[in-house]
Amino acid sequence: MRIEEKASKFEIFDGEIIKDGENRVQAHLAVITSKDQVEEVLAELKKKDPDVPKATHNIWAYRIFDAKRDAYDEKCDDDGDDTSGAKLLRFLQRTRATDVMVVVSCWYETTAEELREVRFKCIQKSVRDLFVTHSGKVSILPRKIKWKFYEEAPKFEILHGETIEDRKSTFQAHICDITSRKQVDQVLNELKKDRKIANAKYNMWACRIYDEKKKSYIEEGYDDGENLGGERLLHLLQKSDAKNVVIIVTCWHDGKLGKDRFKHINKCASDLLEQRKISKN
Repeated sequence: MRIEEKASKFEIFDGEIIKDGENRVQAHLAVITSKDQVEEVLAELKKKDPDVPKATHNIWAYRIFDAKRDAYDEKCDDDGDDTSGAKLLRFLQRTRATDVMVVVSCWYETTAEELREVRFKCIQKSVRDLFVTHSGKVSILPRKIKWKFYEEAPKFEILHGETIEDRKSTFQAHICDITSRKQVDQVLNELKKDRKIANAKYNMWACRIYDEKKKSYIEEGYDDGENLGGERLLHLLQKSDAKNVVIIVTCWHDGKLGKDRFKHINKCASDLLEQRKISKN
């Protein structure tokens, strides 16, 4: 297995191999500016190191700043190692890493379940060491690197709506009470622990939070590729005067619905907002 720093067109850097008995973990870091480069980085890694395709898991996460939307584009994949991708993304968020992708290759001789928290400690060390070594290559908050990768995020009570199915497409809304913008990302991470949701075509969302200090609302919507999807959800929150809430609509598309898709998005979100209102009353 090669352990060397060799910059590619993506500026990929390899970390040291961390061992625990027969189990091995190695982190890789790439500077990227577009989510389109994710598959290219994975392909480049597998090309330059023949051991990477043989890994038990190739966990990854990226965090890119989108100047046009003035927001972050984030995604993760645990490649079968439950919750590892979400934890890795949370690490990027806590260090405020920008325009970066991290891939962690894991070669396990035992199952992830048998390794339990030990695997998270190994993954954490490999990622932290790589960030310390190459802190000058990426935009991060150095003092946050010591944050524990395996700490659990706050638990949220997420309410899931009924699914709506039409012509091989499925829509489902999710809603959660929150008190800060930071918690939006945490709720999304919690949701995406479900691989089916993480792999959906769209996970559009909107949040509306009342800031007691400023006496004003923090409002934001994210389309995730569905044009105006986040904006429509935000309008729904404003219209219903909902506050301290994030609503997410997950869409699995396998057919052409035209404008009907917006009808389904609106209905599943509206129904769940009404359900939340009733439960609070």
